[in-house]
Amino acid sequence: MKKPNLFGGPFLPEENKGEKDLTYYRERALDRSNINLQFLIEKRFTWMNDYIKEDMHGVEIGAGIGVTRDYIKTNNIELTDCYYHPWIDRVVDAMKLPYEDNSIDFLILSNVIHHVASPVLFFEEAKRVLRKKGFILINDVKCSLFVRILFRILNHEGYSYDLDIFDRALLVNKPDLPWSANNAVCDLLFSDQERFQNETGLKIIEDKPVEFFVFLLSGGISSEFKTIKLNRKILIILDKIDSILSCLSSIFPLSRQSVIVKE
Repeated sequence: MKKPNLFGGPFLPEENKGEKDLTYYRERALDRSNINLQFLIEKRFTWMNDYIKEDMHGVEIGAGIGVTRDYIKTNNIELTDCYYHPWIDRVVDAMKLPYEDNSIDFLILSNVIHHVASPVLFFEEAKRVLRKKGFILINDVKCSLFVRILFRILNHEGYSYDLDIFDRALLVNKPDLPWSANNAVCDLLFSDQERFQNETGLKIIEDKPVEFFVFLLSGGISSEFKTIKLNRKILIILDKIDSILSCLSSIFPLSRQSVIVKE
């Protein structure tokens, strides 16, 4: 894809070299009094229920704070991560999935793809383990103009469009640094859907830009910034405004909801 004209050049700040203390962020996410954050997390997972049936068996890759079961309508889901935590069921390498061929109904990845060292190798593994008509349900970064500006202000994570995302010999992120991040990854993967299908054998059936005010007012999930507390009715209104702003997909949306199927 063609890189954006404004702030389209690589921005790669110094990376976090250690594991984050997710216990604090998990407790914060489970705090029901934090309505803004609860609303954001709910929005990031409940849409996936349109593709999940109660009898399906699924796996979340990079479960992080491990709150997915609170929002997905099947309990038959294994929570995995590259680090062990008490709420994680299994430690898993996204590029070497420890599952049998054609054994999984769906995979969930919430803000994970842009951390994977080789996303194209993950999709090869995903195709192997998914059953026919199985889904990959993704919530990740939409590297819009506002996202690129925010990264440059916050110096939190970075992005680069200067790579061939389908080069299997290329490591997009550092495998020994799980928090290494390139937030342009999903833009590069999904901008040419025909090439994605040819390269991976998987089909994108939805790639929807979402979130603006709802994310900014959440205060963040695995990072934290100041915000103002709002009630749910106001957040619902702001979510509707977000859906309008997201139509300007190169400018406003901060996230995306993507659905990929194994045909």
